[in-house]
Amino acid sequence: MKKVLGMTLLGSIIATAAASAVSCSVGISLDKILNRKNSNTKVLRELTNYSLANLNSATNNTSNDADIIANLQDVLLAVNNHDHYEGALAEYWDHNKDSDYWKFRLRKNAYWTKIENGKQVKGDLITGQDLFNTFRYVLNKNNLALTTEHFLTNFKHVPQLMDFIDKLSDPKYDKSSGQAKPDKLYDSRFNKDLPGDLRTNELRSSYWIDRAILAFNIEPTDEEKAKNLALDLSMSTKQLAKKSFEEGKIVDNGKYKEKNDNSNGLDSSIFDIGFHLSKKISYFESVISYLAFAPIPEIALLYAKDSGQESNIYAGTNYGKPLASKSGYNGLWYSGPYVIQDYFPGSNLNLTKNEFYYNKENVHIEKILYSYVNKADAATRRFLFETGDVSSTRINANDLAGYKKYVGTDESNPVFEGTNVLKQKPKTTWAFGFNFNTRETSIYDDIKLDQEGSLVPTKRRVRTPEEDSILNRAIALKSLRIMTRFVLNRSLYAKFFSEAKDGNNHPVSSQLRNTFTSKYVSTYEDKEKKVLDKNSKQTVADYADFLAKDYYDITKYDDNNKRVDNGNSTTSSRTRRAVPNTTTSASNSTTEQSWSDWMVKVLQKHSLYDQTKFTSWANRFGKVKDKKDLKNTEKVSVYSEGNDAFLENDLLAFTAFLKEDRLQSKNGGQDGVFDLNRNPETVQFKNEKLAKEFGSLIGVYDKDFDPKKDYQNQDSKLSTLYKKINLLKQQVKEDLEKTSGIKSNKPITIPFLLDPTGADDFKIKIQRLFGAFNYLVRNKGNGDIDSPFVFDIDKPIDQSAYLKQRRDSKFGLGAFGWSPDYDDPTNYLATLKYGGVYEHIQGWKKLFNGSELNSTNGSNKKGIKLTLKKSDETSEKAFKELKDALQFFTNELTEIDENEVDIYKRYTRLAQLENFYTLSSAIIIPTHTHQADTLPIISYLDEFSKPTWPTGSHARRLVGVRMFDKIVTKEQFKKQKENFDKETLNGYRSVYPKTFDQKLNKNIYFDQFKGNWREEWKKEYEKNKKLNK
Repeated sequence: MKKVLGMTLLGSIIATAAASAVSCSVGISLDKILNRKNSNTKVLRELTNYSLANLNSATNNTSNDADIIANLQDVLLAVNNHDHYEGALAEYWDHNKDSDYWKFRLRKNAYWTKIENGKQVKGDLITGQDLFNTFRYVLNKNNLALTTEHFLTNFKHVPQLMDFIDKLSDPKYDKSSGQAKPDKLYDSRFNKDLPGDLRTNELRSSYWIDRAILAFNIEPTDEEKAKNLALDLSMSTKQLAKKSFEEGKIVDNGKYKEKNDNSNGLDSSIFDIGFHLSKKISYFESVISYLAFAPIPEIALLYAKDSGQESNIYAGTNYGKPLASKSGYNGLWYSGPYVIQDYFPGSNLNLTKNEFYYNKENVHIEKILYSYVNKADAATRRFLFETGDVSSTRINANDLAGYKKYVGTDESNPVFEGTNVLKQKPKTTWAFGFNFNTRETSIYDDIKLDQEGSLVPTKRRVRTPEEDSILNRAIALKSLRIMTRFVLNRSLYAKFFSEAKDGNNHPVSSQLRNTFTSKYVSTYEDKEKKVLDKNSKQTVADYADFLAKDYYDITKYDDNNKRVDNGNSTTSSRTRRAVPNTTTSASNSTTEQSWSDWMVKVLQKHSLYDQTKFTSWANRFGKVKDKKDLKNTEKVSVYSEGNDAFLENDLLAFTAFLKEDRLQSKNGGQDGVFDLNRNPETVQFKNEKLAKEFGSLIGVYDKDFDPKKDYQNQDSKLSTLYKKINLLKQQVKEDLEKTSGIKSNKPITIPFLLDPTGADDFKIKIQRLFGAFNYLVRNKGNGDIDSPFVFDIDKPIDQSAYLKQRRDSKFGLGAFGWSPDYDDPTNYLATLKYGGVYEHIQGWKKLFNGSELNSTNGSNKKGIKLTLKKSDETSEKAFKELKDALQFFTNELTEIDENEVDIYKRYTRLAQLENFYTLSSAIIIPTHTHQADTLPIISYLDEFSKPTWPTGSHARRLVGVRMFDKIVTKEQFKKQKENFDKETLNGYRSVYPKTFDQKLNKNIYFDQFKGNWREEWKKEYEKNKKLNK
């Protein structure tokens, strides 16, 4: 009864927790919190503010549910607290020389756990067949998996398999004649959308689609043969599955061995599952350790009665969710360290240790108790930690009250003895994305601007189709997007997430991001200093360093931005991006010059280059004093997080005046093949007068402006900035008329869709962001002009209306974020391509048709050709630049991803491609990360025992994690860190066992492990093999 009452009270205080946290917890002294004893070091208390709908690892990819699922299901590999891969369900793994066939040996003591009559029951041994089940389950479209992208982009023949299933099951597959009709392979047995009971139809259809998947795995190049094999009932599904697993061309039993290839490692008979990939993936360890690849038990595939099998109530979409009135997940099988003990939606979720987990001796926390709150914000969590209801609390960078009480003004020396500062790897990047296919957005009936440049509220109405077209053609204009980025002060928005940490000394948000791909995800061992500064003590370059180098190579300049490489900005002494081999594109051969080097050549060609002004520009937008770490005495690239590479960057803005950028048709042809090798000396201006006037102002800045104060209070100090904005407005206005076919005396309003559920302070900061933009671009009189466009904040009445507007493309600019699943930049970049996951933001497939590109740059290059869905002369002209950029980006990304294995060459080429898309084309505008790279925390947990690897679900797993009975003090934390660093240097006991010794009936672990799992395991295996001969 006390528990129920406590939860009832909890629900009643959450709505006001932000306000009450400060006042209610005043009576709890810091000493009392520091000395409070944790009564049970085996129970972790946590919060969640989401009711779970589905705990199926194969279908669910939402981040909140993943926090739970990551501790219920195991994957093949896991990253430990020292950032090293260890075998989880897999004891050992290997790959062929091309890294396009990977195979895994599974543990011989890993068993399923089931719940029967409320008790844990030991199930069958987890085998390669259970991983094969995952492949079958995810790719059966009736199961509505949200994880198919991981298979589509990485596994051989999977796109063709999905197409094959559509041909079999979709009576409207063929739309080529204008009237939808079925493909010749269509068979109604595969179609679930027939009259009758929905569940019955689903299971019948799923049964046949499952057989089609099994058959196609055997015959991926002969669809007719695969269909006949699927329909041949002389072979039961169990028999067909056995044959498919043994002979599979996509997934097999790991016994496949290529001729004359001894790089596979050990005898193939020791492996249990193998994956045939569509490309050479050196980073496949991070792919396969994603939760989507956790095993699935056979019960989820028992769609119908067949020889040797009965149907199961939990098959198909029923697997992983509660049925009827039952609370909990009785049909769920567990392969991970915890099982669900009890679950009451909206109240609590309790996990308990899996008694049959193969590594249970390293599961030190025996229970995880999740309590539900309406609002799991920083203040709420802090308040509940102070009352003893959760085991740890983070002092986030926007928690003003928390910072004041527990951190103070100096994060390196917090005021509270129990506050310790962790280094973390914030991986989620947020960005603004333009929607190029808006429909029926809201607009004021009478467009008027007030003296501050803001829209005067009048009656709203829905845009007409012609007004929709005008808005879309305007957004497609690169000069409009470049002007947006030049004027938009993103820190006004990002400060919501960093204000407490930044204080008053950081006008630039310390969490500002200039790149879409995050730091910490992909690194390169740079012992030869190809990327890093020659004087740097670092030997590991982040992919972010490649991006910075491609923008402005700080290794060529001293701290005053004077050249130090015995050259000037126009020289190119050697090739940095490697000359392609026979399988890669000839377009890959590019010179050492960075984007800024190329721009300097453009300026020199038109006699606009001034060394003094360029140095002035570089001191602000090249090699700069770090705005993030004010104590840092070393100059950094302006591309670094916490520095603003876009605001008032006039060299970037100058591209708005160019007729051409680096993108050109390859060899001057019109076959849809492009490269980034345009000769800068051939670049012309759209309007020479405007370009030369703007060019003369590059590197000239207002000296008296104080970035810590609002623009509105310093209007008289912005004369140079206003000159530049005026020139940009004129160029955009001219482009709207000449390129987009738009002539209007009133500004185009671009609607920004604002989530109404956000915090009030967040909404205020969004208002300031766009209010400042509209203010700076207003007509100041004295020969100035109205801005050709302004931003209009659209605030739907509630969350439901917001989501509907988002689905219906009723916005011109939206915010989105991405957190990576695996350790490669393509994980970010693939979201932006034609057909990527952010299709719903940018509207590519609604705007363009994609067909096969016949012309290629190399024997292994696949490509698409884009054409406008609704084509006319005006639209073709308006969207051409955007279409070419998207087509090049999509095709080049595919080519690099599938063919470039060498890490240095791969990152170099991807960095140039990303910079083209986000820097040169401004198709998206990266903004910030929600998290800081340092995190003050107060905790009973041993933070050094927790994994922190930023991709996948590794950081959510609690295997090996310990708790203390007292809050860790700063002195204790310091000693723990020293011990942790010694372990990293000298080796440590592995978190997961290297094997199970059947004679001793116990797990055997690596002692002095340093991260080379495969090499160490292989050495031990071969040693034992010799001893046993």
